[in-house]
Amino acid sequence: MSSELEIHEKWNEVRGTRTSLLEESDHLILIAYEQGVAPSDEILAYRQQLRELPTTFDNPWDVEYPTLPE
Repeated sequence: MSSELEIHEKWNEVRGTRTSLLEESDHLILIAYEQGVAPSDEILAYRQQLRELPTTFDNPWDVEYPTLPE
């Protein structure tokens, strides 16, 4: 069984990865707005799934990251 410290550190890792994935998809939002269109529903859903990761999973080792839509 994992200690509270290990669990805390794993959640920090999950949040760090989530933040990186959100930052990597920021350009898709910017491109859409620069083109005068709304970002696709798929991109918005992807980003929402990333933001909800810590509340979607009870165990940080079970986290499955969504796939960036094409």
